[in-house]
Amino acid sequence: MATSILIRLGGLVTMVGSAAFALVLLLSPALGNLRAEAVIGPMFLLLFVVVGVGVAAIATLLRRTRYTKLAGLASIGSLVGLVLMVVGLLTIQEFVGLIPMFFGLLVLIVALVVLGVLSVVTNVLRWWGSVALVTGPLFLFFAVFGTLLPPMHWLIGVPWIAVGLAVFLAAGRRTEQPSRVR
Repeated sequence: MATSILIRLGGLVTMVGSAAFALVLLLSPALGNLRAEAVIGPMFLLLFVVVGVGVAAIATLLRRTRYTKLAGLASIGSLVGLVLMVVGLLTIQEFVGLIPMFFGLLVLIVALVVLGVLSVVTNVLRWWGSVALVTGPLFLFFAVFGTLLPPMHWLIGVPWIAVGLAVFLAAGRRTEQPSRVR
């Protein structure tokens, strides 16, 4: 029972943090260029923490399947990718910061695609949650490498809101029933 509560809390944190990320970046152009630039870095750090919480909740959901080891490797890989992206974000002022960001994003995309496929195969998450899990890092890729324009960066948070909702609902489906002892 306590595991279900932690999974629900992970889904709730993922939803609320992603919604805050999207809302702040949506409203940041109203602050002006100087203040909007000061908001983007901390918001991406918030997003990386939120993604880490969501990955931990999904790994916990996949713990009781036959793909436990693969799910563990994929979740560790995604956390390593997130750490590399944070290092790249903190050193982005130098050109060297792009190298860990690129490799971190690559590792994150591969690991989250594996987690998305595992969640579809095991039917742990609903199908739309798995699709959002796969498309989330792709939005991030387009934002980092310039295809997604800065006023549209708030779109990165939308798939993670769906992932958080899918995790929250999946925790409710896996709640254990009380034993019937006479």
